[in-house]
Amino acid sequence: MSKFSGTASFQKMLAFGVGERRGLILACLILLFVLLVATWLITNTSQQRLIEFKSQEIANVVATQARTARSVYTTSVVAKLKKEGFGARIDSADHIGSVPIPAQFLKQLAANSSVEHEDAFQFRPLSKWNLSPDQGLKDDFQVWAWEQLEQQQSNTPEGIVDWEPVWRIENVGGQNALRYMVADPAANASCVNCHNSLEQTPEIQAMRRDAGTELNKMWQLNDLMGALEVIVPVHESSALAAAQTRSGLFLVLAVAITGILLVLGISAFDGARALAVTKDLEVKARTDSLTGLPNRAGLKAKVDALLRTSTSASQHAVMLLDLNDFKRINDTLGHHIGDEVLREVAVRLQALIAPPSVFGRLGGDEFVVFLNNVNNQQVINTARAINQALDANIEVDQYRLKSNASIGISMMPGDSQNLSEALRCADVAMYCAKRAKTGYKFYHLDNDHNNLNSLSIITDFKAALDNDGLSMVYQPKFDFERGVVSGAEALLRWEHPERGMISPDRIIPMAEQSDQIMALTRWTVDTSLRQLKQWHDAGRDLKMAVNLSAQMLNADETVVMLLELLEAHDIQSHHLIIEVTETAVMHDSKKAIELLERLRSAGVGISLDDFGTGYSSLSYVNNLPINELKLDRSFSYNLSRRKNKAIVKAVIDLAANVGVELVLEGVEDAGSLALLLDSGGTQMQGYYLCKPIAGDLLTEQLDDLNAVALDWAERKYGGRNLRAA
Repeated sequence: MSKFSGTASFQKMLAFGVGERRGLILACLILLFVLLVATWLITNTSQQRLIEFKSQEIANVVATQARTARSVYTTSVVAKLKKEGFGARIDSADHIGSVPIPAQFLKQLAANSSVEHEDAFQFRPLSKWNLSPDQGLKDDFQVWAWEQLEQQQSNTPEGIVDWEPVWRIENVGGQNALRYMVADPAANASCVNCHNSLEQTPEIQAMRRDAGTELNKMWQLNDLMGALEVIVPVHESSALAAAQTRSGLFLVLAVAITGILLVLGISAFDGARALAVTKDLEVKARTDSLTGLPNRAGLKAKVDALLRTSTSASQHAVMLLDLNDFKRINDTLGHHIGDEVLREVAVRLQALIAPPSVFGRLGGDEFVVFLNNVNNQQVINTARAINQALDANIEVDQYRLKSNASIGISMMPGDSQNLSEALRCADVAMYCAKRAKTGYKFYHLDNDHNNLNSLSIITDFKAALDNDGLSMVYQPKFDFERGVVSGAEALLRWEHPERGMISPDRIIPMAEQSDQIMALTRWTVDTSLRQLKQWHDAGRDLKMAVNLSAQMLNADETVVMLLELLEAHDIQSHHLIIEVTETAVMHDSKKAIELLERLRSAGVGISLDDFGTGYSSLSYVNNLPINELKLDRSFSYNLSRRKNKAIVKAVIDLAANVGVELVLEGVEDAGSLALLLDSGGTQMQGYYLCKPIAGDLLTEQLDDLNAVALDWAERKYGGRNLRAA
């Protein structure tokens, strides 16, 4: 029974193989037929073009030689006879000492040439104005070609016409030939005078009246008086080319069929082995050789299978993991250590991710996890579990290593409809997580400047900038040493009619991408200084802080624009503070520092924003021409912890020692404010004190806000150490 079953399986495989080979043979034959037809058409067309080209060259040579012969005849024979008292006459046979006129000479030359060359080519002079039986326009080609030449002359009403020959392939005497016509215009005055005199003879006038053509035709130099027609047979060349093409194609066909049969024979012989090899290659093509996990292709196949079975209500998550500091491990300890780390990461992921969810390695230090049919909390729990698992020590050889991950998360179908787009969104989120050092981040459209929707948003932004669709709000800055509101920070706002509030973090990249950043900065500064001027006119001695982007720090026009706007609003330069971030300065630090020094020398205040979040903040305190530091809001959280409070106290002491003002951001509650005051802070901003509000609202609330500042100052200093506001 077993033997029979095995034989039947083998027969099925054999029958399947025969059917496949038959299909392959048929496909090859069809392909070969198509190739042969295409080759025939291309080769034949190319040969015909070449034959036509060479035939035109022959016709051009014949016409040129004919005109040259007539010219030599005219300038030598006829001219000599005229000089000796004789000449050229139409009826030269009846007059001693006369020769045929040049036109008659050309006709005789044409007749003799055709006989001499055994009709290898023919040429004849002809003219619309010659009404003799053997020389007028007799057929469709001659009428058509003459009209083409007349059109060339009508396109050049004055001056010498740059004549182009006219030709086409026609059937002449039952065989194909190139018919070619080129203009033979009036080339000299004697020719013109001769023909004009002939037009006045009674014989010609009678012929014109009988034919119904124009009487008393007066020729001018370069007029289309006549033409030369050349006929070059092409049938023998075409037949020879076709025969050569057929011979070549038959040879190609024989070789191709032999090759096909040989290939099919080898294919049939190696069929079983090739099938096994193919299956092995398919497995390897979908598997990462280092970790044994699915690679990009393998992961896509598994995810596509899961998506085909999911319902419309299902939600999935795509997590892109990028190992932090992995490059340092490779560079320091070698790639063999890095490979061991990657294998260990794969083992730890395998312990966390249970079917039907799948995971794999994209390459390098990037891994992908696809969570099937999950909610947001399950995704968060998985991300935290992965970070916790990867945060544990990895022991390789004698080394104890750590390489936790930054995880970007995109949801399907919420963020994307397919795996490719989901990976792109997860990649955007992963870089956000890496920059924020939060371990994981969900994808958000505001962080994706390459999203297709950004194109329409950029168009809307340009319209908003041109049509006053933007607005400014202002967040006051409190000076608790003086007990007053000392100034405000200008913040950009854009309320999109469909998408709602668009954050400045998204507006600035759009402005830079669309080359609108200079116009946006001018509008922002102009609007802020206009508001500041209103406060000054009302007796409020405030300063205005405005943010500058990286591109503006590298633009030579920035300084000129800022100083012009200060002068236009009649505001002293020390009332304007320019806020920059370390990241913006780092784009081109040399040029940025040069620009800031020019502003500082003009009296404009310089503030280093988000201080403490960069890699080299202390060096920038020393190198930048700054008046003020703004400590990042992240340091104002959890001040009850001894470490955070010590950091804030150290930065306050640093600012005092280097002689710059320090502004503490992120004051969210009364407890934080009290702790910041206890730490020595005097200037602060935050939602607890006042959220960013419109300029007119801030104007109305300034007295109340000053009262708040004074109240907290008195709590701190007891009303004794306050400087006069």
